[in-house]
Amino acid sequence: MKDQEEILANTIPTVGVIARALESDLFVWHANIRGPAKTLYEGGVFHLEMRFPMSYPNHPPVIRIFTNFPHPNVFGGYICLDMLQQIEGRTEEGAGWSSAYSAQSILTQLQSFLF
Repeated sequence: MKDQEEILANTIPTVGVIARALESDLFVWHANIRGPAKTLYEGGVFHLEMRFPMSYPNHPPVIRIFTNFPHPNVFGGYICLDMLQQIEGRTEEGAGWSSAYSAQSILTQLQSFLF
């Protein structure tokens, strides 16, 4: 609920990102990320689903992208991104999932990462 309120109360700093929880399930969100201007992805809308576990924010959501497009870190619906991985015994600072991330920060990072 806190993440939903954050997104509703604040405009996501990067243009072209919108997300909402399903009315029937607050743990399942759908989001659209618009391809940025002056890139190969301009005009594209990329749809994804975020499934938050009951253990969130201690564990990351599972994110599945439904829009096919060429990207070296997208494999079918799977996005290979360090911040979405639960890394036990982290040795590198900043590696893997952090409970400090919110839905808004995830979506902002995804837009930057994908495009």
